[in-house]
Amino acid sequence: MTGQTAVIGALDVLTVILAYGVLSMGPAGPGVLSAAVGVGGLLGAAAAMTLIGRSRLAPAFVLGVVAIGVPIALVALAQGPLTAILLLGVAGVGKSFFDVTARTLLQRTVDDDVLARVFGVQEGLSMAALAVGSAVAPILVVTLGVDATFVLAGLTLPVVALLVLRRIRTVDHDARLADPADVALLRGTPIFEPLGPASIERVARNLVPVEAGPGTIVIREGEPGDRFYVIEEGAMEVSRHGEPLAKLGPGDFFGEIALLRNVPRTATVTASGFASLRSLDRAQFLAAVTGSPAGAVALADVMDRRIAEHDD
Repeated sequence: MTGQTAVIGALDVLTVILAYGVLSMGPAGPGVLSAAVGVGGLLGAAAAMTLIGRSRLAPAFVLGVVAIGVPIALVALAQGPLTAILLLGVAGVGKSFFDVTARTLLQRTVDDDVLARVFGVQEGLSMAALAVGSAVAPILVVTLGVDATFVLAGLTLPVVALLVLRRIRTVDHDARLADPADVALLRGTPIFEPLGPASIERVARNLVPVEAGPGTIVIREGEPGDRFYVIEEGAMEVSRHGEPLAKLGPGDFFGEIALLRNVPRTATVTASGFASLRSLDRAQFLAAVTGSPAGAVALADVMDRRIAEHDD
């Protein structure tokens, strides 16, 4: 991941040199080339959604590395702006694909207790690599020339990946996987749907199965709240002061208001029949939904609507 960031740092400089010194694209040239990488990144992020719940990620990891490096190397052969734009767009796709794959692999193999610190170390190394790549690129251009520098920058990452591929495969094989059914369940809920693939997998791995028989009170009005629930199968009845408020079914969720507002449970939720649930403790729930701006917005909308319904 650090090596990939160093290549991107070099690319930030190389696109300027390419636009002005090689392709004669004018003042807008560097922006156009950078935008190509950005647009490719958006497409790659959409494609990366297919990785959610996939059991093995080493092949996708290699694909992402190749998709970044080879197009950058081929820019050396570009005869015009359009070819360069297309190649850098493909590199952008590869970058997003690689980022999701690498972060998911890292997340699968690190305990939640130290995950934030590990990501902090990784982010620090990436920022340092970005600076190094930006500083080294002009030196390489002067020493080797523009074309040779693009080839070197592009092929460096696949070479590094090959050197660590055996270790990546070991990490991939030993990784702790989420249940695909739990991943699908979360993707069907509005508050988790906006989360990225790695975040959804992390939440899914922390879900705890809960079985409730007919008449079982899962949460009781006025009691402290410590867990969030998603319904996998069955039906639940929501009541307040003994009056029915709503009926919930598969894919619905409950328990979020007490956790977010740090208040007692605002309603009682009872199983209508046999129900299979998935629960998430308070800390893990708050970390998941507040760590994503899109997830936080979606949750706020749902919570405001439910509070309004309860008040009615």
